Amino acid sequence: MRVITSGKEAEAAEDQLIASVRSRGSETEVVSIGYQSGHFDAKVIWAHEFGFWGYFGFPPSEKSPGERYWNVFGLGAPSGSVSIACEINPPVSGTNRQAAGVFLSDSSGQTHMGHRGIFNANRRVQKDFVFSNFRGEKLEVDDAGRRSNVLYIGRLNDPQFPAELRHFIDEAVRVKDLVRRKSTG
Repeated sequence: MRVITSGKEAEAAEDQLIASVRSRGSETEVVSIGYQSGHFDAKVIWAHEFGFWGYFGFPPSEKSPGERYWNVFGLGAPSGSVSIACEINPPVSGTNRQAAGVFLSDSSGQTHMGHRGIFNANRRVQKDFVFSNFRGEKLEVDDAGRRSNVLYIGRLNDPQFPAELRHFIDEAVRVKDLVRRKSTG
């Protein structure tokens, strides 16, 4: 597999991601998404069958500039003020190894989603810790001519993708909780 760097392919992948989450009987709710330096009022998709909500768009200007999608997810029914459980933020185009999310393409042209293992739990979590504790598939991919390891989430047009996304969210929360317990214990 290779990391998608074309802006046109990334935009199509982002549209596929949204369609996949929306496809399983989801509803839209207006909430205030809280993050470390503020909050952002937005419409989120409530994937009630899987127990998570998602916001798909661009980061608020004060959060973090840059050319990346801001795909944030939380657990439970969205209402009022909600907290982010994890982010999957692929670049809009080009190569950005600091952006946590990646869209991937396989040899048959299918589009997939992965994550670079960049998590924050009150501070950045060491990638070695993430990769050694994450319970899920890990891949080595062609990353614009370089080999990179990613956490595999799933194929975007697979009917099971929302369930795979929920598994990823759960694992991200679990790994971040491990880090927090480790730092306080």
